[in-house]
Amino acid sequence: MVDFSDESCDSDSDVENEDTDKAASLERSLREYQKELAENALDGQNTIIYAPAGSGKTRVATYILLKHLETQSENKPEKSVAFLARTIPLVMQQYNSLKKYLPSKYMVENITSFSKYSNCLHKLVNLYNVFVMTPSILENHVIGENPLIENGLAAFSLLIFDECHHTRKNETYYKLMLRYLHTKEKYPNKLPQIVGLTASIGVENAANDPEADKSVMRICGHLDAVSISNVKRNEEELNKEVPFPEEGGALGAQIDESLRVRGLGCGLDGE
Repeated sequence: MVDFSDESCDSDSDVENEDTDKAASLERSLREYQKELAENALDGQNTIIYAPAGSGKTRVATYILLKHLETQSENKPEKSVAFLARTIPLVMQQYNSLKKYLPSKYMVENITSFSKYSNCLHKLVNLYNVFVMTPSILENHVIGENPLIENGLAAFSLLIFDECHHTRKNETYYKLMLRYLHTKEKYPNKLPQIVGLTASIGVENAANDPEADKSVMRICGHLDAVSISNVKRNEEELNKEVPFPEEGGALGAQIDESLRVRGLGCGLDGE
């Protein structure tokens, strides 16, 4: 029976106001350099967000996720978002952050090997807006001859890879992206957007420009990324908030040059 009482209407209004406040609060809390980091993802690009530890990449990802969900609600059917973190403590950290900042109308669930839902993602995928989980959970449901999620990664509209520099051979991230690229050949318009988060893309330890170029191309290829989102316009603000190595600006320039000169070749190599 539908409740049309004033109390029910007031309650719904309170929740709606609270959700609006949460979304507005998240946007207000972003610094200019964080908004800059989000730009490529908000344009729908597959991108890698590259910024130092402590710069608030999780909050940037939350903002991207929120805007993505808002767009989803305008374009049916809705699909779920998967936020991947490599360890259980990181899953819980990201989950708690999302619960804090996302409006309550969005259903968020965490799944790890210790969860009662660890083997049930395929039953939940249409019930929740966001899943925060270890990559092995997703791997177990989308990889194999008879995947539990019938349409595999196409069941999701956005995949966020925390610590995405771990997309290396024999790592679960790598296996998931192999599946992504295989699916892309058949269904290029049904795949999720990819957003990676990292404080390290390998350029930092490169001995020379060709080696740096290779590092940039490798991580972009592994994540099918067309851009690396690093701070340029608001570098001064970033440096005030987060002490950054003096070579930070040089690294940014090297990344830009690598992308400009080489272009972006996608696909996973035999690393």
